[in-house]
Amino acid sequence: MDTAQDAQDTAKRLRAIGDELSDRFYERADVVRTLVVTLLAGQHSLVLGPPGTAPRMSRSSTRFSSAPQRR
Repeated sequence: MDTAQDAQDTAKRLRAIGDELSDRFYERADVVRTLVVTLLAGQHSLVLGPPGTAPRMSRSSTRFSSAPQRR
């Protein structure tokens, strides 16, 4: 495979992850996008919202990250 094809495959996978998360979290596409970018960058994020929604969303999204957790 060439580099362009690898990039297209990666983009397709990232869209699939974002789509699945968006299906689970109605009207939160902006938060889903931010969490996917945060996971890819290996950084932390703070999600604010009604009690119980932000932590649940963040924990659910980490299942999609295969990157090792940094401590």
